Amino acid sequence: MLAERAFFRKLKDSCNATFQEIPWWQEIAERDDISCPNCRSSLVYQKDETNGEPGDIEGCCKACSDTFSAEKTVEIIVQASFGIDDYIAAKEGLEPTIHDCPECYNATYVETGITIEFFFCGYAVSGDCARCGEPLKVGNKSINNPRLCDYCYHMSSKDD
Repeated sequence: MLAERAFFRKLKDSCNATFQEIPWWQEIAERDDISCPNCRSSLVYQKDETNGEPGDIEGCCKACSDTFSAEKTVEIIVQASFGIDDYIAAKEGLEPTIHDCPECYNATYVETGITIEFFFCGYAVSGDCARCGEPLKVGNKSINNPRLCDYCYHMSSKDD
């Protein structure tokens, strides 16, 4: 049984190694939680291990040979690493931690107290609201005016 476990660990480590060139891979703590949506195996890998662009990832499962688009692969990784934070936030009535990116529309934008990153396209929300000074985040940034938070945009549109 120990030999089987060692063999599996070697396979898992080789799968994880295929993502080493992805810029944010070192930030992914819960690598063992990454799993294939088809068979739930944790043996998910990137076909081209020299690729360093999240948008060019071609994911695959060693167990069932299912393949995933770059978007789906990054979403699987984000969910594995930050899904528990998202669950806890929902349970405690807080803002979600995993968001859809306003640029590429993938569920790959993470905003926790520690991490703020778009894992797929690299789009970034930054700055403060031009009206109230509140830091802009993906959850409060107005889609109608990128310099304002939702509340200030709503209030300024009422003034018209």
